[in-house]
Amino acid sequence: MKDLITSRPAADELAKLAEYTDQAISLIQQHAISLDDSERKGLRTMGTNRSGIVRTMSNIALSFEECLPRSTNARDLESLLDYHVEMSALYFKVGKLFEMVRDTVSAIGADAIQTYDDYNNHFQTARKKNSNLDIALQPIDDYNKRFGKLGEETVDPDEETDDKKKPDEPKA
Repeated sequence: MKDLITSRPAADELAKLAEYTDQAISLIQQHAISLDDSERKGLRTMGTNRSGIVRTMSNIALSFEECLPRSTNARDLESLLDYHVEMSALYFKVGKLFEMVRDTVSAIGADAIQTYDDYNNHFQTARKKNSNLDIALQPIDDYNKRFGKLGEETVDPDEETDDKKKPDEPKA
């Protein structure tokens, strides 16, 4: 199998990316909302099918503001719609970044496992003529006895599956 990773950013570039990410998190954190599962359940949101009708209601509110209660600002809905557009654009940019990082991490892992398999094959062959490898390979043998050999259809206890899930996309 051909290596998937053909170039790497320099350590200082990775440090900058981490710093920029921390800065972005810090900027949005003061305005971010975190909903738990019970709050999400049954929450009416504005999906693609509703955005047009909500925009129409905003236009009606702006045209007939006198029909709304005095304490209501007809521009509130328009402001929410504009904010939704801005945050949705940000969401898609972050989603693109998330996918790029996730795929890169997966490729690094695939290359690491392939390299592991190559090394293991070489050491297993060499071990027939070098008994010192028996002691060195004992942790590998123990792992294989417990979980099966890497490359077989087994569950890797260190495999993280949650990182492969994309967050729910915002409703447009």
